[in-house]
Amino acid sequence: MNIYRISQEINNDYETYDSAVVIAANELEAKNIRPDGDPLKPASLYDAWVGDVDQVKCELIGVADEKRIINDRVVVASFNAG
Repeated sequence: MNIYRISQEINNDYETYDSAVVIAANELEAKNIRPDGDPLKPASLYDAWVGDVDQVKCELIGVADEKRIINDRVVVASFNAG
């Protein structure tokens, strides 16, 4: 598993996420993780993030120690509260 920084610059109003550090097997999986960690709603229905994975920037920043991974794939997220 890898550690990625995901970010977006499209939806930058109050009450939105601008970035997060996530754990995923590959870049596509990382882009599909939402910063709030909620797997129930597709990103297109979520107004605090972007609606399309093509709008998500993704940067590999490291490799995760598989022995220490917990169920939550979001390590930390940046939320712009209003």
